[in-house]
Amino acid sequence: MKFVKSLFFFLVLFFVTPTIAQESNFAFGGDVIAAGETSNILANVTNDLFVVGNNINVDANVAGDSHTIGRAVSIHGNVGGNIYAGGDTVIISGRVGKDILASGNRVIVGDNIIGGNVRLMGKHVTLNAPVSGNVLIGASNGVINSIIEGDVEFYGGDLVFGDNAKILGLLQIQGPNEFNIPSQVIPPERVSFIHTDSTEISGRLDHMVRNTFLSFLPGFLSGFGLIIIAFLIGVIWLAILPDRSTMAYMVSKEKPVKSLFAGILWLSMFFGLLIVLGMTLIGIPLILVAILVAFFAWVMGYVGGAYFLAARIIEAFGQRIESLGYQVMALGLGLVLAFIFSLVPFIGWFSQLALVFFGLGAMGLAFIYRKVNAPIHTRLHDQLKNE
Repeated sequence: MKFVKSLFFFLVLFFVTPTIAQESNFAFGGDVIAAGETSNILANVTNDLFVVGNNINVDANVAGDSHTIGRAVSIHGNVGGNIYAGGDTVIISGRVGKDILASGNRVIVGDNIIGGNVRLMGKHVTLNAPVSGNVLIGASNGVINSIIEGDVEFYGGDLVFGDNAKILGLLQIQGPNEFNIPSQVIPPERVSFIHTDSTEISGRLDHMVRNTFLSFLPGFLSGFGLIIIAFLIGVIWLAILPDRSTMAYMVSKEKPVKSLFAGILWLSMFFGLLIVLGMTLIGIPLILVAILVAFFAWVMGYVGGAYFLAARIIEAFGQRIESLGYQVMALGLGLVLAFIFSLVPFIGWFSQLALVFFGLGAMGLAFIYRKVNAPIHTRLHDQLKNE
């Protein structure tokens, strides 16, 4: 459930506070959440850190995980857990207890020890830090100038080794150009080279993105914490956009099958976008943001599908869903039913997918109908106003 908490905070920061000019941050249960044009984290964080902004500077120590997305991200303090960072420029110079996942146009990891694995993606990637685990780099130009105790995989154009570079495990290189590896870095018998063009490289990077996305789904789609988070997001949606949410529900009643297939189509199109981003390495920095948008769409589809299902059940018993109170009740009922369905072996997994597709499709169709002023929108809108 740790990633669910991360997702919730980032949804709030990424979609609600991107226009904040001044720094705004607060603490919650040991976590520090910050957003703004410039965010400076100077006080030590006893749990996890979540920051979204233009310029991010973390000069404090973080006991847990650090999650940062911005144009320029600099992490100089020590991090006891994992680092997840994305931006145009990402600089990490502190000691890291576990793993690093970073993406940017330029990514630089400094001199302190990394206790776990390192995954870096960008146009220019430099690794100067000793790594206790394995290293994966996807870059047009990569530089390694440290001791790597595990294996190294490199996908890209060119890889340069500094004077301090030494790989104790295996080295696998996939790219269009073969180049010499100094024997003092790694013996030739532990090096493998696979000739790969840019399209194949993008496919491998897309595969990594898909695996990262799918690895989060089991925890994301189960647990009581999901109900609470989805309920809070759903209440905000119903309260702030009452007419839009009602129109989406009316579309779901009139076009249930079309809503289901529309949701499947749009999520498939989004995964296609991830492939396009990976086609050129310069698009890799956007992948982390794209994943956040994908999860936001997934959450809204889940919330919408659960609400539409329960509202239809309640109306079937003769109770109209008119006030916000009844809508919130329907939302809560739908999420509880969805959680119960998720416990059913095999069927539960597909029920969750169906809810997401159905909810997202209905909301998407309602949006399109409104934008093109379709006859169905006019009719449903008039019906809504007359009720």
